[in-house]
Amino acid sequence: MNILIPLFIFVLYSLAKRLQIKRRFLAGASFSEKCLAKSSYLITNGATIDTIKSKIENVSWISLVVVTNNNICLLTNMTWKSFGEKMTIKLEGDTLVIVSQLANKTVLDYGKNKQNIDKLYNIITS
Repeated sequence: MNILIPLFIFVLYSLAKRLQIKRRFLAGASFSEKCLAKSSYLITNGATIDTIKSKIENVSWISLVVVTNNNICLLTNMTWKSFGEKMTIKLEGDTLVIVSQLANKTVLDYGKNKQNIDKLYNIITS
């Protein structure tokens, strides 16, 4: 019984943090540039924003997808490594630019941003 109360408080705190991140994400707030990973890839399969969106819509580790002009913004789920990451996909001609950065004030990203970019690129090109 004694362990249930701290566990319940932790779950409530985690949910509140997650909702705060989503509100900030939808409001277009800027995120910290401290932990940022960016990669550019040459796309040869003729991918468009719509085809990329259709491939990533049902990915389990992505919680929110927003499409604007030539960008796709998404928010990843919270893990033990971070409270989630904000990712942006830009399609500029034949070049795909993927940016991943922490969506909250986390000091270290443990390489999570680069892992997210690699996983997302593999999904898009598959």
